[in-house]
Amino acid sequence: MNDILTIDCRGMRCPAPILKLAKAARSAGKAPLVLEILADDGDFPNDLDAWCRTAKAAIHTSSDSEGFTRAVIGLNGAPPPTSSLAAEPTPGLPAASPPPIPTSPGLTVAPTQAIAVEKTELDLRGLQAPEPILRLSEALVTHGGCVVAVLADDPSFLADLMGWAAATRVVVQSTQSNASGTVVELQLPGRAQKVPLSVAPVVAVVEPVAPAAEIPTSLVAVADQTPAMPAAPSTLDPDAPPRENLATLLVIHNDFESLMAALMVASTSAAQGMDVCVYFSFWGVNLLRAEEPRANEKSSGVAFLQKMMKWMMPKGPQRQKMGQMHMAGVGKGMMEYFMRRNNVMSLRELIDSCVEQNVRFVVCSMSMGIMGIERRDIMELPNVEFAGVTCFTEMARKSAMSLTF
Repeated sequence: MNDILTIDCRGMRCPAPILKLAKAARSAGKAPLVLEILADDGDFPNDLDAWCRTAKAAIHTSSDSEGFTRAVIGLNGAPPPTSSLAAEPTPGLPAASPPPIPTSPGLTVAPTQAIAVEKTELDLRGLQAPEPILRLSEALVTHGGCVVAVLADDPSFLADLMGWAAATRVVVQSTQSNASGTVVELQLPGRAQKVPLSVAPVVAVVEPVAPAAEIPTSLVAVADQTPAMPAAPSTLDPDAPPRENLATLLVIHNDFESLMAALMVASTSAAQGMDVCVYFSFWGVNLLRAEEPRANEKSSGVAFLQKMMKWMMPKGPQRQKMGQMHMAGVGKGMMEYFMRRNNVMSLRELIDSCVEQNVRFVVCSMSMGIMGIERRDIMELPNVEFAGVTCFTEMARKSAMSLTF
C-alpha cells in the first residue's frame, strides 16, 4: 500500500487549509506523494479543485462524512492507494494505529526514539503573536541542541510554529492540545550553551490528551524542511541577480495599523532566519523620530515652513494615529487597550525586537530633506542607516520577499 501523509485542517478557514496543503506539497519536492486532507471549511472542496488544477495534482477520492471533507490526492504522479481508505485510520477518530508517515525526499520525520539530550521547558501562555516565535528564536540561540517542551495558548501559535520550524530546521517531535493550551516538544539544532531561558518554566501539570484533541503526528513530517535554494535569475532578464534570503519592506505610511503590520512582518521574518531591511520613506520616517533632537549634533538649518511641517507631524511610536476610526485618539486608545488585554506587542516593543534581531532600519535621505527632518531628529538606534531610494531598489531587486506598507 502507498504511504499516505494525513493533514488535518479541521477548524481552519479559507485560505488556511490550502496554504497548509501547499506547504506539504512543497516539502515533498518532486517525489511522488499521496496526501489525505481533512477539512470542515465549506469552501474547501472548490478551493481544492482549483489548487489541484494549478498544481497538476490528481484528486483520487473525495467524500463528505462526519461533518467534514475527506480527500485523497496524488502529487507528482503518485498513484491512488492500493487499498481503500475506508479502512484507514483517521486522525482525531478512533483508530487501531496511526497512518504511516512517508519518507519522501524533502521530508524529515522526528525519530520515535531520540538520543538522551538536555530538556528544557518554556511557558509562553499569555503571549500573543509574534512574541511566542520571538521567544523561541532566543531559545534557538541559547539552547541549541536541546529538547524544549513549549506550552502556549495563542490560537495562531501552531501555524506560526510550523512555518518557523521549517525555516530554522527545528524538528517538531510532538504536538498536543489540552485545557492549558498547546503543548509542543521541539528538538533544536546545534549545541546547547547552558544559558537559562528568560521565561519561567512550565509549572502546570499537562493533562493527557483525548484522541479527538490530538494533532496528527504526520504533521511533524512537514515541520523540518531543507531551506530553499536561491532561485535562478529571471529568464526575462538574464542579468538579474539571484534571489537571496532577504526581505525588504517599504514603509511609506505612518498610520498606526500599517506600522504595526510592517514591524510584525519584519520581526517574524527575522525570527525565521531571513535578513530583513525596512526602508522608511515619507510619512513612515515619523515612526523613528525622537521626542527631542540630540543635543550633541548641530542643526544644519531648516526652513521655517519645514519647521512648521515637522511640528504638525506626529513623532515617535507613541504618537502615530490610526488610519481608520482614530476619533481624536479614542479609537487608538481602544485599540491599544485591547492589545494590552490580549498581550499583543506594542510598537515600541516591536522596534526593540527588530533591534535585537539585527533588522536594518534604512531612512530615506530624500524624504528627510523634503520634510526638514535631520539626522539628529532620528532616534539613536544601533540598526539605523541613512540612504537614498537606490539602496532600496537594489535590495528589493534581489529579495525573496518585498512588501510595501
